[in-house]
Amino acid sequence: MSLIGRTCALVLVTAAVVACGKTTFMVGYAQDAAPLMAEYSSYAWLSPAPGQAKRPHEDLVGLRIRRTMDSVLNTKGFLRNDSTPDFLVGYHLAYTGDLDRDAVDAYFGFGFGSGEPGADSIPQGTLIIDVVDAAERRLVWRGGADIDVDPRTLDARERNRRIREGVSGILKDFPPSQ
Repeated sequence: MSLIGRTCALVLVTAAVVACGKTTFMVGYAQDAAPLMAEYSSYAWLSPAPGQAKRPHEDLVGLRIRRTMDSVLNTKGFLRNDSTPDFLVGYHLAYTGDLDRDAVDAYFGFGFGSGEPGADSIPQGTLIIDVVDAAERRLVWRGGADIDVDPRTLDARERNRRIREGVSGILKDFPPSQ
């Protein structure tokens, strides 16, 4: 195939991937925490900060997200230990509308702080996973993906597929290498 033919094929494949709405993943972490994260072996689930209301999606969708995260973390060798974890994990889901970024940081009581680059809101359909160092009680890693799981437009099978793909993709490179 000529260079022009290969270029045209690449353009067509790229356009098809974009048109199909391929999931995008984004990950950020505190650079000074990478060596710390390399030592992690156990985790527990974060609890909401005092005064935070239960989220509207903490039903079956929330249960599916938590079970998938447990499965992925276990596959990576992390053991759930609710009494003495190395890190705490939680998630946020912009389920039926955009989430205010400050509300996301306040939900568990952790955020990267006002210097964190990005928008003031998190668009509907975004799943965010937070990792907090249990000893230092600070957010050390945050990953996200666009996985829109709105039950008004998707059946259970498609929601489950998107949750599995999203969680696996977000946690693919966790913990980060030094």
